[in-house]
Amino acid sequence: MMEAKERAELLGRADRDSAHVLRIFDEEAQAMQSARNSSRMLEESFATGVAILSKYSEQRERLKKAQRRALDILNTVGLSNSVLKLVERRHHVDKWIKYAGMILTVIMLYAFWRWTSCSQVCGVDEISLPSGLHHDEIMSLVCFRGCFRRLLKELYC
Repeated sequence: MMEAKERAELLGRADRDSAHVLRIFDEEAQAMQSARNSSRMLEESFATGVAILSKYSEQRERLKKAQRRALDILNTVGLSNSVLKLVERRHHVDKWIKYAGMILTVIMLYAFWRWTSCSQVCGVDEISLPSGLHHDEIMSLVCFRGCFRRLLKELYC
């Protein structure tokens, strides 16, 4: 009986020790599981951070391209504005040249009309011609001289 008693005591102690050992192993297993979970979460966080940084890098490149395009467009618009100003200035100058040409043409036509009709205006119909000169040449010179004097008198007197 003593043997049975010792055996029961040993087995009881073994059960208590084994429960204690099982509890220690259980706590160790939980700690290992917790460490694995933490490691997995850290790896996921690292992967998320890498993905975020790569997305930021892609966005940075897209924004750089958009900025370059915007600057190109602004340069083109600025160039277009300067070209438009140059065209407007040229148009303004061309307009004045056109009007000056019109006025000059009208003056020249009037002078030509006066010159060709000078014989009636100046009252010079017949002139005795020296030798070597034609009647038309003399009439033109006399009429022009007389009409030019009259024109000057009309303008300045």
